[in-house]
Amino acid sequence: NDDWSYRAALTFSGYAGGETLTNFPVLVNLAGFPGFAYGQVADAAGGDLRFAGADGAELNFEIDFWNPSGDTFVWVQVPRLTNNVAITAYWGNAAATLPAYATDGSTWSNGYVAVYHLAETSGTCGDSSPQANTLTLKGNTTLGSAGKVGLSPRLPDGNNDWLEAADHSSLEGMGRLTLEAWIYDEQNDTNPRAILSKRTSSNSQISFYLFKYTNRNIS
Repeated sequence: NDDWSYRAALTFSGYAGGETLTNFPVLVNLAGFPGFAYGQVADAAGGDLRFAGADGAELNFEIDFWNPSGDTFVWVQVPRLTNNVAITAYWGNAAATLPAYATDGSTWSNGYVAVYHLAETSGTCGDSSPQANTLTLKGNTTLGSAGKVGLSPRLPDGNNDWLEAADHSSLEGMGRLTLEAWIYDEQNDTNPRAILSKRTSSNSQISFYLFKYTNRNIS
């Protein structure tokens, strides 16, 4: 597309799975992108950034964490992810603005019911999925600490500190589901700690959970 001044190809290597992943969100760090420089981006917040597949079709993406002085993390929805599949990035178009699909959950449209990047520094934590299951802070939880990707909340002692989503129909009735979280166990102890869970009643009955046991095994 000649309206964009810069472009570069990115190949995703190292995927050893035998299954082709469909509409899979892949994390891209622009700081390591070949030929990319923040000074080439026309919009200060990356609104002229675009991605395209091998057929030239525009791909859904979401800017997770924009940092012109360091790492910028972008999730790109790759239509068919296999080993060594390639996509193209475009940037450098003063007439382009951030597309609606970059903020409406389209990147996470493939069955996701909650996606939290947790990069906020105050207030609540937004859900990037189409369901908008916002998190509120409980206890002494704070925001804005350094995380694996961008910023992260901090639960000071792991005791009565958490983030909570309100009850929502999208989080119910799932016969199968996948739970994923990146955590750093700052306490480094053997106390059991919940990582992700859904309680079904006030007496703490649990519908699903991802949990760290006393022997530090994950269940």
